[in-house]
Amino acid sequence: MKKMKIFLFLFATLTFANTFGQFSIDFSEIKCYNFKFKSVLMADQCFKLSYALNTAANVVLARVDIYGNATIFSKGSIDTKEIEAKLSQITTVKHTRVSETPALQQEFLKTYALFTYPEKSDYKGESFDVINFKDNIRQESVFGLAKSIWVSMYPQEYQKMIPEQVEQTAIEKTEKAAKESNIDFKSKIK
Repeated sequence: MKKMKIFLFLFATLTFANTFGQFSIDFSEIKCYNFKFKSVLMADQCFKLSYALNTAANVVLARVDIYGNATIFSKGSIDTKEIEAKLSQITTVKHTRVSETPALQQEFLKTYALFTYPEKSDYKGESFDVINFKDNIRQESVFGLAKSIWVSMYPQEYQKMIPEQVEQTAIEKTEKAAKESNIDFKSKIK
């Protein structure tokens, strides 16, 4: 029985570590791939293609816009045959060859921020929502990377989101200090 508990503990620990490590993202490890569809796409096609690309092995983030531009960020190399197979299941529209390009933080941020807006191609630093992936660890990791890039590139926009500190009265400061030092103190306001 004890051996079984140890085995289960080790199995759970290794599984968690492997899953967490899979989507622990360091931007220096990211590669970028691009290709272009040879015709304009409908918004629903873009969503289907984007979600399909996001299920490919090693893909961290992928987006297709209505102008036919496809961008894939991956952790390591991608299997272009797998990408081709996923695309052929959804559309018959021809596209250019998948080619590797330099991975730029600005492009990653644009891809993330405009993920749910296939009709947009220009990003000016607005805040963005979390993209929902089936894997919560991946979702948090990719959002965390996008947010850290956003904060470093657009600190003025980030500062607008932080609530201003309200000036405390002398009584409030005394009460706060007392709470922090674990003293039971209540102000007597008349």
